Amino acid sequence: MNQIRFTGFKLHLVINAYGQIVNYSFTTGNVVDNNGQLLQKLLKGLEGFCVGDKGYHTRLFDYFYSQGLQLLVKPKNKSIPKAISLLDHQLYLKKRALIESVNELLISICNVEHTHHRKVENAFISMMASLIAYQSLDHEPCIFVANTQHPYAMAA
Repeated sequence: MNQIRFTGFKLHLVINAYGQIVNYSFTTGNVVDNNGQLLQKLLKGLEGFCVGDKGYHTRLFDYFYSQGLQLLVKPKNKSIPKAISLLDHQLYLKKRALIESVNELLISICNVEHTHHRKVENAFISMMASLIAYQSLDHEPCIFVANTQHPYAMAA
């Protein structure tokens, strides 16, 4: 009896400063984080700042900037980010801890990381159930930045 296990989904999240899920997308495991179509889908209609890790570094910076969204990612090769002061950039990058907190809650409490699915449908249902469980938590992690009125979006 030949059994084939399915283990190829990747969950991409956009959360706000209150730890609430704003948008999400499932992709196959081989899709890179800075895929242009994926980012345009995830970040459509958002304004303000979007904090992400190095994986979200993209050449679409100017496109998103024209839409009112500044992508803040850890600079590659010590490059200075455009259109924002280095001090502000470092401040926002420290807020990556919120993204890691949400990921940790999804993994530890909501059981999103599970690799023993034999069917695509089961993997999808499990991840959707985890997202619903996260949204129903009593309190989600959040950040507070004094003296700012910028809306935040975080890509995880």
